[in-house]
Amino acid sequence: MTQMDPFLDALLARMTLKEKVGQLNYPSGAGVDTTGVGEAVDVPVMVERGEICGISWGASVGERRALQQLAVEQGPNGIPLFFGKDCIQRYRTGGPIPLALSCSWDMDLIGRINAMCAREARADGINLNWAPMLDICHDARWGRIAEGNGEFPYLGARIAETIVRAYQGADGDMARPDRFMATLKHFMGYGLARAGRDYAGVEASAATLARIMEPFRAGVAAGAGAIMVAFNTINDIPATAHPGLLQDVLRGQLGFDGIIVTDFTAIDPELVHHGIAADGREAAYLAFKAGVNVDLVSQAFLKYLPGLVAEGAEAPDRFHQRWGAYRFGPVTEAEITARARQVLVAKWRLGLFADPYIGMDEALRNRVTYTRENVALVR
Repeated sequence: MTQMDPFLDALLARMTLKEKVGQLNYPSGAGVDTTGVGEAVDVPVMVERGEICGISWGASVGERRALQQLAVEQGPNGIPLFFGKDCIQRYRTGGPIPLALSCSWDMDLIGRINAMCAREARADGINLNWAPMLDICHDARWGRIAEGNGEFPYLGARIAETIVRAYQGADGDMARPDRFMATLKHFMGYGLARAGRDYAGVEASAATLARIMEPFRAGVAAGAGAIMVAFNTINDIPATAHPGLLQDVLRGQLGFDGIIVTDFTAIDPELVHHGIAADGREAAYLAFKAGVNVDLVSQAFLKYLPGLVAEGAEAPDRFHQRWGAYRFGPVTEAEITARARQVLVAKWRLGLFADPYIGMDEALRNRVTYTRENVALVR
């Protein structure tokens, strides 16, 4: 076993069920500029209770450092936090949008610009990036096409592996102050939304889905640490509650071993809006059973998973319905432990257990952000 394995075994043995569920919860912070919408939460209190795995909180490296200090010194087991953000190819220093840069077909240039992004962001305390966006799209009416790399899966695949290596390093060593974790998004089919309407359903053949999966296959092979699930349905099944997609395809066929993250509020209320869950509790059950690790913003896992575990232990037959949401068996603490372990592995890979403050340095940020070299590069 590696040094990581006994460390995580001992850590998980000390954690309560609620604290393990906390490692699956990524809420929205009060007064924070983030993607999407969500209920404001009292971040410091939740950190002290061990109810948060990460947050898009803090307007400066100093604020993030203070919250990280609270987590490691006041949290129940001293577990450090993720700090995530949408760094779509660039952080402070501007530059071409991804769609424009993809037209260069210049992997060296694309790699250098994205390495610059990682360098600037990690020095500002960001360790988890909600990028790159790898959705293949053929309809220019879809507004998010600007974040992607066009309509050619082969080009998208080459860019995907280039960006993952730029963010995480060719050797995969993310425990450095100039690297952070990549999140491949949105898995799957988000760019094929009907009529280019965001959140609309997707209907696609197996052959089409296989083609647009190529950028994700390449990103996984390059070692991406996280994948964000798409909001949309695929042939009437929401991706966030799709066991075949997340377990059979992503984990099984592609061999992904990182963390699976929802998009913002994709569990609750989106699964309710999709019509497959009557309420947040059913939505949490379906997303968890589909294979999701981290619930962004909705806090449905935090609210409902402990109760589902208790009910499953008391009356397991209730979770073997032929029809209805509760048809995949009871939620067990062993399943939650396994999901929490994957999150903790990601934090270990980022070097956060060895040094929770990697990159959180005002002087470093000032040295590497918006430099003459960075401006010359994007020009």
